[in-house]
Amino acid sequence: DRNLPDIFLFFPTQMLSHDRSNGTLHHVGLAGGRGNPIPTPIPKPALRLGPLTSNFSHDAYIEAVKRVRRYIRAGDVYQVNLSQRFRFPFEGSPFTLWEHLYALNPAPFYAFIQAGDHQILSTSMERFLLRQGATIETRPIKGTRKRGKTPEEDQELRRQLSTSPKDDAELSMIVDLLRNDLGRICRGRTVRVAEHKRLESYQNVHHLISIVTGELRDGISHGDMLRGTFPGGSITGCPKVRAMEIIDELEPHVRHVYTGSIG
Repeated sequence: DRNLPDIFLFFPTQMLSHDRSNGTLHHVGLAGGRGNPIPTPIPKPALRLGPLTSNFSHDAYIEAVKRVRRYIRAGDVYQVNLSQRFRFPFEGSPFTLWEHLYALNPAPFYAFIQAGDHQILSTSMERFLLRQGATIETRPIKGTRKRGKTPEEDQELRRQLSTSPKDDAELSMIVDLLRNDLGRICRGRTVRVAEHKRLESYQNVHHLISIVTGELRDGISHGDMLRGTFPGGSITGCPKVRAMEIIDELEPHVRHVYTGSIG
């Protein structure tokens, strides 16, 4: 319904590369020429944001949750990640909006994509895939608590998250799913859970994450990696295919650009 392309490819002629290890910034361009100078920043227009509205009514969302629970009781699935789409009126620069978003919600994985007739603004805590040589890694997140207003409250919320049976069960189910996904593209007996239930704290929330790794089979391409694992299990459910069928049935719109799997 958003009229967005299924695939968007671009070839950058200039890049700014930030080396986090030493804090340096490098300007990279095509060989054979000096390229165009980096444009001077223009003044940022003011932002005007309207109220958020969901693509679910309250009653429709409650009914969708009830239907998911019926599917779970019937044995179709163990877990479904049901999502809402929110929209709001907006006036101003998309990049300025992204800067505000990042200031409010800084995250390890972030992106601003200028794609001509549309823009994508993303800040995400979750790593979907990392490939280093023959090693592949995924870091699912399940389990969230807000940050406390005082150190004591913050510590109590951390304790609640780390001891929550519900969050432990959700994360463990997704870890098993991702082990299975990686098993499709990795050598036998190399897939392992390097770390389970690590508690990570960010500016606004605490998260539980796990780290699953494996050694890729010879000849596995980046495309093979995506075909074997996409979309991520933590944003769909378990078993993945049946969870996606239920999501397609219950959510009013196709998700399309969703949850920051960019790269």
